Amino acid sequence: MNTRVALTYPGRDLWLAAVLAIVPLAGWLLDAPPLLRLIPGVLAVLVVPGYGVFALIVPLRERFAPPVILASSIGISLALLAILGPLVDQLPGGLAPVNLLSALAIVSVASLVGARLRRHGLVMSRGGSPIILLLLMPVVLALAGAGWLATRLPAPTTSFAVLGDGGLTGYPQQLRPGSAAHIAVEIRNSAPDERLRIEARADGILIGTLEPPAIASGAVWRGELRFVTPATPGDRRIDLLLVEHDTAAPRRTLWIWVEVTP
Repeated sequence: MNTRVALTYPGRDLWLAAVLAIVPLAGWLLDAPPLLRLIPGVLAVLVVPGYGVFALIVPLRERFAPPVILASSIGISLALLAILGPLVDQLPGGLAPVNLLSALAIVSVASLVGARLRRHGLVMSRGGSPIILLLLMPVVLALAGAGWLATRLPAPTTSFAVLGDGGLTGYPQQLRPGSAAHIAVEIRNSAPDERLRIEARADGILIGTLEPPAIASGAVWRGELRFVTPATPGDRRIDLLLVEHDTAAPRRTLWIWVEVTP
């Protein structure tokens, strides 16, 4: 069975693919309704990037049957996701939809431009292999540029600070055994929206907890952590742990020393 058919629309499919690569990104930036972002977004992630590369590589005057094109496009798109994912994860915001859609749009548009140049005879070659390498250059440059940028941008971080009435040194220093105490804390979130929890522990024993609301990326939250002073007198270390919601492993650990006096 012959899986190739004549090329009858040398440019319209490329224009449509380019629009599908850009529309979902615009939808996220403009906060469009979820349904308007979801459907084009699935195509922009799973089909369009691979279709652009496929259209770039396929012979100039031939085109494969639609099922073959679709299967190849999805396979190539998944391969591109595997390459771009770790790079995009290093950007501020990590694998946020806007970051991922932006990276895929760059690769898609670059490959679609190369495919259009090849189809319309603006770049010609009878040998095949040299022209494929030439036309793949925009994709390679886009991937290399994304990798270079990712290594130079700071990774998303979340800072955690202990505050007091006098600033960083204003926390309580002398407390009575079993008394109620409190301390001001601050979270500066540079990662995607997160649910976090703050725990106060003495000798590994939980003596206080605080669950802030979901903190948006780039937002600063301040609150008051209340805890019960350890019953054993002496200099005691109070560990303050910043942990992800519903997990036990701390992301950040601070501590203060208090003198517990009868």
